[in-house]
Amino acid sequence: MRSSLFILNDRVDIAFNCNADGVHLGQNDLPLACARNILGKNKIIGKSAHNLKQALQARSERADYIGFGPIFKTKTKPNADAIGPDAIRLLKNIKIPFFVLGGINQDNIKEAISAGAGRVAVSSAILSGRNTEGAVKNMVGTLCSMKRIPDGDTLQHEK
Repeated sequence: MRSSLFILNDRVDIAFNCNADGVHLGQNDLPLACARNILGKNKIIGKSAHNLKQALQARSERADYIGFGPIFKTKTKPNADAIGPDAIRLLKNIKIPFFVLGGINQDNIKEAISAGAGRVAVSSAILSGRNTEGAVKNMVGTLCSMKRIPDGDTLQHEK
């Protein structure tokens, strides 16, 4: 049976205190090395990247995964410029898991997947409608139909 992971956004202190599976760090959050010292080697630490340079930096800092975007304009980060789906192609040789995020919805998810995304992080697309379960099923169905769900490449840690 597969369990769900609990990754806390930004707050290493809270992730530590509640024994979360890991933390996701933005560009202006605590440095990854400091977060690793606090959380230990078995916790998952992800890092945001808005361009290839930041993605390569996150990889060199030994992030467990990268959150890459915003791919499209998003209401959750209204001041952030969309980098566009073509930017996803820059990560084809990054060698660590990455999620694309930012404005991804049922209307544009195929564009992101076609550009090379195998994982997406969404919020507004599933939380802003009346049928959250249906929105999730539609997105998962699209990922499965395009055969882009990566096998054997999951984020895990040992407890």
